[in-house]
Amino acid sequence: MLSCRGLSCWLHHDGCASEASSSTPASVPPSGPGAAAAGPAKGAEPLICGKQTNVGIFAGAISKRVAAQGWCVIDAVGPEAGYNALKSVCIAGTYMSDFLGERHLVVTPEKAWLHQRTAPSGGFSETAMLRFHVWPLAVPTCKDGADPEMWFSSSTNPGNAAGLMRRAVQDRGWASAASMGVQSAEKAIKTIMIAQTYLAEYLEGRSLGATFRLERFQDEAEEKVRIVLSCSPVPSPPSLETAVAPGSDK
Repeated sequence: MLSCRGLSCWLHHDGCASEASSSTPASVPPSGPGAAAAGPAKGAEPLICGKQTNVGIFAGAISKRVAAQGWCVIDAVGPEAGYNALKSVCIAGTYMSDFLGERHLVVTPEKAWLHQRTAPSGGFSETAMLRFHVWPLAVPTCKDGADPEMWFSSSTNPGNAAGLMRRAVQDRGWASAASMGVQSAEKAIKTIMIAQTYLAEYLEGRSLGATFRLERFQDEAEEKVRIVLSCSPVPSPPSLETAVAPGSDK
């Protein structure tokens, strides 16, 4: 068993159930997991998630985009927007359960830059943002009701946590973790991105992908909700082969 003293990360064994949103999803074509993706294959711009985004409605947009073309890209500026994006992916997974079959919505996060024109002279400024590549894939995930291996908090050191995640992925092929709230989710995303660099040689050109889902759990007398994630090596996202929003590349 790995330990993570001082990081607010506890490592157990195997790990993780899901919560549906009360929002009504946008309709998803009744296609099975083996059906070919329909709709445009190129040129789709990223979906933009903000800190005030309605996650139920945004989950419907994710569902429609993935069902239509087989993948989608989400851009988010700031921790709150990134957190809303992850919750939306969780909800979209429940909306698309029939479409997905045994697959899950896999997310690969990366840092990107939003180029903004700031002056009549043509000068540009750059704003850092998160870009999430989302697509369906059959990957290992933590078990329903089991404790995740790692717990992220607002004080977790992403570099140290990424070292633990790397070890778990190398030892058994995947790692599980949980987070609650905006700040801990931000640390989880940073950890995944750092772990991918740590695992570069092991991945051999692949990416480190993660699945996310909402799970209710009992904390003494109080019921709470956390995001549970599972990370494993995956092929490069299909969206990387397609040009997304002009002027907002990495």
